[in-house]
Amino acid sequence: MEYLRELQKVETEILDEIVRVCEENELDYFLIGGTLLGAVRHKGFIPWDDDLDIVMPRDSFDRFIRLCQKGCLSEEYYLHSKETDPEYWLIFPKVRKKNTIFDEKNIAHLDVPKGIYVDIFPLDDAKKEQSPGKWLRTKMIKYINAVLCYKKKIPVISRSKKLCCVPFGWMPMIWLSTIQSRLMQMENGKNAEYFVNYGSNYKTVKQTMRKEVYFPPCKLEFEGKLYNCPNDWEYVLKRIFGPNYMQLPPIEKRVTHRPVRICFDTRLEGKNYD
Repeated sequence: MEYLRELQKVETEILDEIVRVCEENELDYFLIGGTLLGAVRHKGFIPWDDDLDIVMPRDSFDRFIRLCQKGCLSEEYYLHSKETDPEYWLIFPKVRKKNTIFDEKNIAHLDVPKGIYVDIFPLDDAKKEQSPGKWLRTKMIKYINAVLCYKKKIPVISRSKKLCCVPFGWMPMIWLSTIQSRLMQMENGKNAEYFVNYGSNYKTVKQTMRKEVYFPPCKLEFEGKLYNCPNDWEYVLKRIFGPNYMQLPPIEKRVTHRPVRICFDTRLEGKNYD
């Protein structure tokens, strides 16, 4: 994968732009998931990783979205979210770089923005780590995910799930996304002790942690620079990846998003990787 290192450099460049906006406006952010694991284990990207993830507490997240809508990002970048695209299908937004392409297999058929990106996940409040209400809310949020993918004809759900999506297939995408967002925020502002990341691919219970796990942020090295990370990053990594997170996985599990096409500058006759 000769494109991989160049891709990682572009993603780091996008991260730096996001961090610039956060620091200039006193917004909180943290490296998370495989990006956090890369910072701890490799002081940069996991060598075979091709994406970059951060989280923001909901108040900082909402302010970041508003700032992007007002044009705070440098002209090379743009926000892709339900606020900028009424047909947006994901639970979390992306900041993309203009004049680039990262075309993934499941959206190759769609005429949508496909620039190289960084994912930004919101952290919402949760009163408890587990509860019947939180379990039901998570099921509803995931169901709306499936309906959005069904409407967008994204082949990531089974035939049986598609049938379950039909009753709400008539609803506009923006309505579904708005309902989903409200469900995620139902316990915000109620003196909750936990943060939860409803947008993660990992089980929600693994992504529900006390707020002091994140604050105050600490700095860890990633690709030669220091970035905000959860204060108890060891707890976070054990929670998500298990106690042996420092061990490398078997070769067959070292997988990427497997894009069908990458272009680093659509304005030039440069390399396209298909």
